[in-house]
Amino acid sequence: MMRKRIVSLALILACAAALAGYAEETPANFKAGFFFNLFPMFEYTTHAAVSSTISNIPDLALGEYYEKPTFGSGGIYLNKGPITAVGIMEFQQDIWSKLYKRSIFNMPDSETGWYPDIMGLGTFYPNVGYVDYDTNVFSFSLGRRKIEDGPGTYSLGLSSYNPFYDHVAASMAVPIGTGKLGYDYVAVGMQRFNNTDYLGSGTEPKYFFFHRASWTGKYFTFGINEYNLIAGTDPDFQDWGPFLFYHNLFNNHQNVMAGFDFNWTPLEKFSFYGQFILDDFAFEAGTDTNPTAIGMTAGADLNLIPGSRTKGAKYYDSDFTYYIGRNQTPKGGLNLRLEGYLMSRYLYRRQTTVLEEGFTA
Repeated sequence: MMRKRIVSLALILACAAALAGYAEETPANFKAGFFFNLFPMFEYTTHAAVSSTISNIPDLALGEYYEKPTFGSGGIYLNKGPITAVGIMEFQQDIWSKLYKRSIFNMPDSETGWYPDIMGLGTFYPNVGYVDYDTNVFSFSLGRRKIEDGPGTYSLGLSSYNPFYDHVAASMAVPIGTGKLGYDYVAVGMQRFNNTDYLGSGTEPKYFFFHRASWTGKYFTFGINEYNLIAGTDPDFQDWGPFLFYHNLFNNHQNVMAGFDFNWTPLEKFSFYGQFILDDFAFEAGTDTNPTAIGMTAGADLNLIPGSRTKGAKYYDSDFTYYIGRNQTPKGGLNLRLEGYLMSRYLYRRQTTVLEEGFTA
């Protein structure tokens, strides 16, 4: 195993020396290049090892695994005006070495032999790869990256604390009067396999669609959202349509939630924000209906030291996050935040036609 680690490290360092990062800008303002990042990390933790069965890994353990930077990553970067393409291959430690064996290093190895064990480089599974088009009026993203909606640290809908989303997303914001009228659309493939012999329950195909209409002024932003989860069936044009709402009226196998978000900035360095979602509303729930389910968050943000977003090498997948609503994009600097969250019990796990219609199934 030690020889395996040494060979892996030698190969990576050789690549780093040969491919230290090269970029060229042509007279036509076309930027192209490749990059390679190294992020060796030592960690000691008292967290207990998790189960060695793939279907029993807790969500918190998976979050712990994906939030850490990989030992190394390399890829290509292409840019021409508003069009950008990023493709990254990661030298990522096998999930069992991190969670099951509790390896103290993030070196890319595979101590359990869990496939794919390619040259001891663990899962070798890229978490970032996309092409996008971004202007002041219109933006478009296709591929795999993190996505975030809502102004809070932890979104109640599409949260960037998930490893990634395979998606197509588009946003448009048009000036009207003293503000902007905007619309956002996101379609996500949550899982496509349908094999109960592999992972047991919770393996029906699953898709997610998001719609948001918003108005942004100088001091205030307000957005109305719809979250549409489809499971156990394939989506059709009634689902893909960017301007079709509340699908439960004319479709089945769907779990629909609605909500709103806001951001109020009364002072240049101080803001209030919040998010609210509603699944079911009932004055009195019967035996065959779901009770009222809501979720909400509220917070305040104070900018202590102005600053800009970090520039330079990007080690974390969060550096490539697609933010829904341009006002939500982090500004940088040193900020102080206070947030509160309140959610009904089983908000994301309602009585559904099939298990997968639950947002957390």
